[in-house]
Amino acid sequence: ALSVPVQAVVHRRFRDLPDTPLFRDWIAQQPETPAERGKDIAVRYVKVVFVMQKGVARARPVETGISDEDRIEIQDGLDENDMVIVVKKGNPRGIASLADLTSPDCRVGVCHPTDSALGSLTKRLLKDENLESIYDDPALMVATGPMLLNAIAAGPTGGLDAAIVYRSNVLSTPENLDRVELVEIEQDERRLATARQPWAIAKQADHPRLLERFHAALVSEGSRKTFTDAGFRWLADRSEP
Repeated sequence: ALSVPVQAVVHRRFRDLPDTPLFRDWIAQQPETPAERGKDIAVRYVKVVFVMQKGVARARPVETGISDEDRIEIQDGLDENDMVIVVKKGNPRGIASLADLTSPDCRVGVCHPTDSALGSLTKRLLKDENLESIYDDPALMVATGPMLLNAIAAGPTGGLDAAIVYRSNVLSTPENLDRVELVEIEQDERRLATARQPWAIAKQADHPRLLERFHAALVSEGSRKTFTDAGFRWLADRSEP
């Protein structure tokens, strides 16, 4: 799990936060404290961390864990599997947004739009932002995010200047943060930069109950730790399918 300075986590009343699906869904999933029972949802408190996006501090709801005098564990909220821009350490080109990737001399890496789920989501996001031209002539197009990370970390002058990857591609290996930096992609309430991938079993499968066993394994506590440690946001406790 991630950890941040204890001062980074603050409490805000729900009424004082942006009226977006992110916060509405979050407050609906959080159990009421004894002091909150019977009170209007507007006065309930939400733990938040402020994340810089395009130079603006934006609140993100979080669930916290253990802490000491200096740092506190973030169990949920900052480790969801969003897409992010990854750049060389120190961000020498000063890349702050998707639009910066359209610079003619910016060497950008992306995943293949048909051979990769990440690539398909990336192209959808860029199309919505009217930046689909990035796919016209990328410096590198591959099948996986880790391949893009390796190209970013090739050296101060070689490789790529930037790439679009999953946050989990970076956080799955702690050493990655010593080699690259993350630039957040600003999202509206549609959250097009968040990966949500379906799962299913064929109707004609010989073992149709196998999916239930697979699901049980995925939502186990051991699986939860594996996923959250790798940078995914855990959604299995939600009531929606």
